[in-house]
Amino acid sequence: MSKLVETLSNILKEIRKKEGASLEDFADKLKISKTLLHSIERGKANPTLETIEQMADALEVPPLFLLSDDYDGNEFRTAQVLLELVGKLSNLSEENQRDVINAFDLLVKALSNKD
Repeated sequence: MSKLVETLSNILKEIRKKEGASLEDFADKLKISKTLLHSIERGKANPTLETIEQMADALEVPPLFLLSDDYDGNEFRTAQVLLELVGKLSNLSEENQRDVINAFDLLVKALSNKD
C-alpha cells in the first residue's frame, strides 16, 4: 500500500470513529458508496483525485488534508473545526494567505497537544 493510500485510509477511519458514524452513514456523508469507503479504509482502493476532492468537500476541508500525514487524528479534527471558523482565505493576498496558513499550522499543533 502506498504512503498516500495508507494516510487517506487512516484519516478517514479516524474521522469516522470520532464522529461515531457507521460505514454506511459516513459513506453517505462523503457521497461515495459504502463499498468504496470500505475499500479505501482497508487500503485496497486507489480513489481518483475527483473522489478525494468530493470527500474533502463533504468534510469541508482542503483535499490535501486527506492526504497529508502532517496531522494525527486529534490534530486533524482540531484543524477541521478551525477551518470552519477561518472560512475562505481567497480574499487575502498570497503573502497574507501564507502567513495565515503558517499560523494555522502552529495553532492546530498547540491546541492538539495533550501535555
